[in-house]
This record gives sequence, structure tokens and C-alpha cells, in this order.
Amino acid sequence: MGRVWELAKRIYPLNRSISSEDNLKTLEILKEYIGNLNIKHWDIGESFSNWVIPKGWKCKNAWIIDEKNKKYCDFKERNLRLTSYSIPINKTINWSELKDHLHYSKELDKHQYPYTTSYYNKDWGFNVTYEEYKKLKNQNCKVFIDSEFLDNCPMHYGELILKGKTKKEIVITTYICHPSMGNNETSGICVASELARKFFEKKEVYEYSIRFIFIPETIGSIFYLRDNLNYLKKNTVFGLVLTCLGDDSTSFSMPLTYKKNGILDRCLNSLESSGYIFKKYPIEHRGSDERQFAWPTVDLDFTSISKTKYHEFREYHSSSDDLSYIREKSLIESCELIENIINNTSQNIKIKTTTIGEPFLMSLDLGSKIGGLFHNQNQKDMGTDLINVLWYSNGNNDTLDISSLLKLEFIYVLELQKICLNKGLAILSNDI
Repeated sequence: MGRVWELAKRIYPLNRSISSEDNLKTLEILKEYIGNLNIKHWDIGESFSNWVIPKGWKCKNAWIIDEKNKKYCDFKERNLRLTSYSIPINKTINWSELKDHLHYSKELDKHQYPYTTSYYNKDWGFNVTYEEYKKLKNQNCKVFIDSEFLDNCPMHYGELILKGKTKKEIVITTYICHPSMGNNETSGICVASELARKFFEKKEVYEYSIRFIFIPETIGSIFYLRDNLNYLKKNTVFGLVLTCLGDDSTSFSMPLTYKKNGILDRCLNSLESSGYIFKKYPIEHRGSDERQFAWPTVDLDFTSISKTKYHEFREYHSSSDDLSYIREKSLIESCELIENIINNTSQNIKIKTTTIGEPFLMSLDLGSKIGGLFHNQNQKDMGTDLINVLWYSNGNNDTLDISSLLKLEFIYVLELQKICLNKGLAILSNDI
């Protein structure tokens, strides 16, 4: 197993929530894995707009025991059994009360149960299969939840900024607030961490800075915007929320980008020329964190990227989204895609052709030296591709545009653009 899978196995069991000791433990593991990560926090009770940072939450144990002394929903076997942020309880409860605290879904298979939270409402609950619900029906059960709310556990998050040649930056964010789920939480953390590790270890300075954020979902992104809004509005090129990147889908999914024909939108179109398949959804199908970063008053070019999109796979927000549902190969494929997005957008250039009519390539030792030959399909005709690149090099189209227009790989188009510059057939356009 590779190191990214070892990371998945380390962070998967932790009982993360909006704010918990395991959130901090997760960030400490990521700091060790990446080689550097700034761990920060917001204090309990801090408020912004109508949001307030809650106390931390911790649970040591929880279960239900029926009238026949059979145990259900053992928290120590799977933390997903308990509704996150459940209040403590230790008493026998009759069915009329208990049934309102048992969460199930008839749409799930008989051995599956859902994931639930009660972050902002003092309540408690257990997640059960529908079969378990029917077995517990009309029974008086002992209910035990050994949980507490922590005054000394602020809401933690992690941040790493790799400085580029300019202050303009690409933002990569993922959330750290779900307990043991594989695709919905673990995969995004692993892919973001592996990317951060690779870029941090390379020490290569890219055109754009790269900002990695590991943050509690929704409330975390809102408070992060509170503290960084002006800077982000001025300097963000685009941003990606990483989630659900571990399943075995051969395509990638995302809501349509908010900036139509923005650099991110055009980069994804260009990558289709490299064989990537993207399934795009209407903007209204966006998730929570991209919704915050692209909110009308924020207006950043943001979307999420997944293998199979959240809500679109049966295992989503259920007990079946465990570590066995995700694949190391998929995590690596997802890393490679996002690395390509960062590399391509960082190297993207515009050139402007300078010749009157097309250049005589043979005099520049470019293109074929045999004319009139149209049947040699096995040899790539670089001369034709170069002329086509120059055709579109009017100072308005960049590498991403031309790659998409000609259905050629980005790196190949970039290579042809550089040949044009080196041979004096074009000049750089500053309008990028």
C-alpha cells in the first residue's frame, strides 16, 4: 500500500465533527504527512453574521439495550452510529419517546444506516437500519450516551500557503468535520494532503500561489471568509472543493463553474482533450463550501470536484461509505487530475502571431519537407498543428483556449507556442 492509503487508514477512524479533539488530531497527522501545516482556530462563542462557534464535542461511548438485553448501536464499533453532537443521556426510555430519536432510511439496504448530526440543536439520536428499527419497536430500552461539550476545544482548521511568483492564487479546500466515512470525507482530505505534500516537497515556485485549507464544512468556510475575504476577492484565480474522490468512477463530476468561460471552466474543457471525462451538473446542484466561496457577495470562481458527485451514489451519507468503498488508485487518479489543473493554469500563456500570412516553416527547419503527402497517418504533422496554433494566436486565445479548440493536449500546444516564440513567429501577449 502507498503512503496516501496509509494516511487514509490513520484518519478514517477518528470521530471528527464541527469541533472536537479528533479534528485537532487529524490536523496534527496532516501536518506530519505534508511536512508543514499551520494549525489555527476560532474561539468558542465567536460570532459572525448569525453564525456562532459552538463548544467542542466528545463522546466516549454510547449504546441502546433492549428488553432482551441485546445491544444496538455500539459507538465503539462505529462512531457513525451516534448522531454527532448528541447530548449525554443514561436512562430507560419508552418507545413513544425513543422512536423520535432513531434515524433510518427505507431506501438503504437492510444492513445500512444513515449519518446524522445535531450541531446547532441540543438533542440526541442513534442511526439504525430499518430492520433494527422494527425490532426495537414498542420496547422500553436503556439508552446510554457518554458525551460532553468541551469549553477548552475551539474550532480548529489547517492552512498552508505555498507562495508563487505572484500573489494571485489557486485555492484548494476540503472539510474535516465528518466521522468515519470513506468517500465523503476521507478521500478529500487524503487527496488535498497528498497534493500539498508533493507541492511542498518540490519547492518549485509556480506562477500562482497555492492555498490549501482544511476546514469544518460551511461554518468553517464562512468564518474563513470573514477573516480573508478582501484578500481572496483580490487574488483568487479559482478554487476547488475536494470531496468524494475515492470511488471507482472513470469520470469526474462537478457543478458548472460560477464564472462561465473563466480560467477553471476553460481548463476543464482543455483537459477533455487529454482523455478526461467530466460530468457537469447545473450550478444549483452545488454543495455547501463552494456555495459559500461563490456566494454573490464573495463571487469567487469556485466549484467542487468529485469522482461520483455527492448525493449521486447510493452509499452517500450512510454506513456503507466506509474505507472499503474507496480505492487507492482513485485517490491517486484524483491527485493527478488536480495537479494537471494547477500545472496547466499556472503555465497558461497568450501569444500573438507577427507574420503577414503563414510562415515558411521549411526555412525554419519546421514541418514536413515533402509536399502533397496526405496519406501518412502514422506520423504526427507538427507543421500543420503549429500553423493551426498560429491561426488562433490573435492575442485573445490562450493555451487553454487553443488546446480546447484544436482538441490537442495542453502540454503539446504549450510546446508549439514556445517554438513560435523562439522562432520569432509570435510575441507574448500581456493580456492574460
